[in-house]
Amino acid sequence: MTSHGCPEVNAIDRIALAVRWIRDRPRKRHCCESAKASASRTRSAKSYRSLRNQRARMSRAGATDTDIARNSEWSDPDKYAYVNSLPASGCAWEFLRRNPDYQRAWRAMSSEPHRSDGESAGAAAWGLVRFESPERDARSANVFWHRAVSREVLPVISSRAAHAGHAERIPLNQLQCRVTIQTGRDGEQHILFAEDGRFLQLEVHGLQSLENDVCLTTEIVVPPRQAAARAQALKRFSDMITHGHLRAFLYPPYKRASRLARLLQVLDGRNAQVSYRDIALAIFGEERVSADWRDPGAHLRDHLRRAFRSGRERMMSGYRRLLK
Repeated sequence: MTSHGCPEVNAIDRIALAVRWIRDRPRKRHCCESAKASASRTRSAKSYRSLRNQRARMSRAGATDTDIARNSEWSDPDKYAYVNSLPASGCAWEFLRRNPDYQRAWRAMSSEPHRSDGESAGAAAWGLVRFESPERDARSANVFWHRAVSREVLPVISSRAAHAGHAERIPLNQLQCRVTIQTGRDGEQHILFAEDGRFLQLEVHGLQSLENDVCLTTEIVVPPRQAAARAQALKRFSDMITHGHLRAFLYPPYKRASRLARLLQVLDGRNAQVSYRDIALAIFGEERVSADWRDPGAHLRDHLRRAFRSGRERMMSGYRRLLK
């Protein structure tokens, strides 16, 4: 019985082992797959945390960049009230100084040795004769626009007067406005008269000193598109010599300055990573936001989104249109 039963038992054992092996094999594969999936999830979680930390660092770096020109009290509309009285050139500066690329260029220039008064060839890329600190708003900044981008720059030729009656002495030290002189790359002099966001800029060729008796001449035959701006610049210059400062009525506010003030406020809020709803609360108040924010048409939200897009476009390059 025993001798005949052994092969049968061994065969049954082998079949049972095979059944268990087949039954357990998927489970082991499943366990391996589970372990691999768990490891993959762990790696994904680590990658996500790494990406999140990287984004946070980038965000902090971006915040540092825009801290130069960002109004820390962006939620107070009164902080933007001065924009309502700015001429177009002052409004253009308010957008440019918020540009993070410009801010980085300014910092790079400031760190260069042997650079003084903001002189740098790179300023021309921004439409400037020289860099100006983005920390200064239009009321205190000395912004030298390049004549190629601004029609308000008055080009003049300084020469010795043939007769004493033709001579003119400009008492720069007696003017009541700020006077800044910058030498250009080609030896010309740029003279900026500035007062409360109003600017008058001369590009002087010829004699370097205007303190002596000189004769100033300029072209009067100019392209039609520049004629009005040239006549206005001459009028402003003559009035400044007569009265000693930049009288406000000759520098009217930009016709859409109030709208630009709103764009700047929205732009500053978004650059500070504030939500559209919080920006709406600061601008329109709790009552209107509570009534209109969840409106199916999303008019209020879309209004702020359009304002941000428009403000960002002007910050990046659209400020140049204000100078034409």
